[in-house]
Amino acid sequence: MRIKTIRHKTVQKEFTLAAWLLLSLSLSLPVQADMLGFSQAIEQAQQNDNWLERSRLQEQALRERAISAGQLPDPKLRLALANLPTDSFDFNQENMTQLQFGVSQQFPRGDSLQLRQRQTQQRADSGPLARAQRQATVTRQVASLWLNIYSQQAKIRLTEQNRALFEQLLEVAEANYRNGRSERHDLLKAELELTRLEDRVTRLRQQREQLRGQLALWLPSDLAGQLMPNERPQILRAEPTVTPAHHALVDHPAVQLIDQQISVAQTAVKLADQAYKPAWNLSAQYGYRDEMDTGRDRADFASVAVSFDLPLFPEKRQDPQRRAAVHDVQALREARELALRKLHSEWRTAEASLKQIDARLALSDQLLTRFDGQRRAAMQAYANGTADFTEVMQAAIGELNTRLQRVQLHTEHQQNLLTIHYLLSPRQLIPELAAMKPSRPDVSSLELSQ
Repeated sequence: MRIKTIRHKTVQKEFTLAAWLLLSLSLSLPVQADMLGFSQAIEQAQQNDNWLERSRLQEQALRERAISAGQLPDPKLRLALANLPTDSFDFNQENMTQLQFGVSQQFPRGDSLQLRQRQTQQRADSGPLARAQRQATVTRQVASLWLNIYSQQAKIRLTEQNRALFEQLLEVAEANYRNGRSERHDLLKAELELTRLEDRVTRLRQQREQLRGQLALWLPSDLAGQLMPNERPQILRAEPTVTPAHHALVDHPAVQLIDQQISVAQTAVKLADQAYKPAWNLSAQYGYRDEMDTGRDRADFASVAVSFDLPLFPEKRQDPQRRAAVHDVQALREARELALRKLHSEWRTAEASLKQIDARLALSDQLLTRFDGQRRAAMQAYANGTADFTEVMQAAIGELNTRLQRVQLHTEHQQNLLTIHYLLSPRQLIPELAAMKPSRPDVSSLELSQ
């Protein structure tokens, strides 16, 4: 019986998750030629991922093996010279001497051929799912690294822009010290904070270079070392394919890949069932005899035989193999539940984090307004000799820290949006994956015994 296999549609130019992010971005200004844009980094990572091409080649190899797996074993031919007398080696001396021609064909147990073909085809069908999962993972990692590098770059730029403020504080401290309105320790503290500012910039640059080193795993080194544009990409919120949103997780490539593995394991159970059926062998033989020395003709011989084995004692062979196959299916079902729970937990965590980050961003707006007013008032009072220098410095440091924290909060906000995209929307935005029918393995329980 010929097995019907599902062939996936081949797209001439394969989409990647970069297309998804390109649709989800709204950039106000074009990226300069010497800068690494957000979508450009993702596209380059997908194009330079050798894993994807390896996966395609492995899928093609499995499809070729599936064709071979469904064929009968090659027939065996037999040519023999039987019962030749050793005293004379004369072919027509004895009646039993004959030249034999034989052919035999083996027939495997039950439907094992078709099932092996189906199982190999199912393994090949895992290829697009594995590539979709890889694309989702690479996109998430590269986009996350890009956002972190952008964040470090923005912090460096912000810190260097605030250098003028701390230099101004140093000038005020020097003027007050010359006029005798402050102590020398105010001047030393201003110099110390300016040095700390330099150290902070150095640490931020070190962290940025470490992140670029990680990005070089996915991109050519010349691209990984480029600066990011000054404009932050706006990642739109992902919309789930079904409601409620957590039901969309069953269509995630990671879950679908396990579903496909369950289908392969269920076919293995059916293969184990075939071991209870006999294997057949059909053989035919023709024996040629020459005439006697007297010229008397001797009849040739023809033989036909059918042989088969009988699994009469399956307790130690077939039964354990079938139970093992059933346990494999059950183990994969548990793995599927664990994967769904992990994805659901990650989605809930990202949703909760978004709400908290939005609240913290709103509070940071208020803090910035108050720090700015406090710094201006403290600086004016210190210039008039009615305030302590420590208050001025604390207000300036608090304002800078709040601005740096806002940069980090915006990055964390986008990282959580990136996580939600990764969890809810990859399938509908990858044509190779969307063309496939979702794998839904049988969830009914399997009997442990035949």
